[in-house]
Amino acid sequence: MRVLVNNPRAQYDYYLLTGYCAGLVLKGSEVKSLALGQGSLKEAYVFIDKHEVYIKDFSISPYAFSGEFNHPFKRVKKLLLNRNEIKQITARQKQEGLSIIPLKVFFKNGKIKMEIWLAKPKKKFDKREAIKSKTIQRELRQQYGSP
Repeated sequence: MRVLVNNPRAQYDYYLLTGYCAGLVLKGSEVKSLALGQGSLKEAYVFIDKHEVYIKDFSISPYAFSGEFNHPFKRVKKLLLNRNEIKQITARQKQEGLSIIPLKVFFKNGKIKMEIWLAKPKKKFDKREAIKSKTIQRELRQQYGSP
């Protein structure tokens, strides 16, 4: 499993609850661009429309060698999940008010997959606590060596 793109803010901004692995419907130039690591999940979000799952604002840079047959920069892409997984996600999203967050894009058996998570947003004080605990752990590691 080779990770192509990560979402750096996901674990900082959200409590990650349940993860799913989804396939992506992409064009050829998008696959080649992602293989070079030219994608960003920074502003991306997942939504469900008519029992189908999509990702919006997942930016993939244009492939340099495709010429005029390039893909649009930020187009809506379809995610492939089982019907039961989509039902579970929609039910939990409606009941608990959770968000669907894309965490990373990776190669698995020659296919590009995306890891999405049901997540609960963190409050501002939770983020501050996380920063404090990370700095304390870092200082302890520096002082006593890595565990």
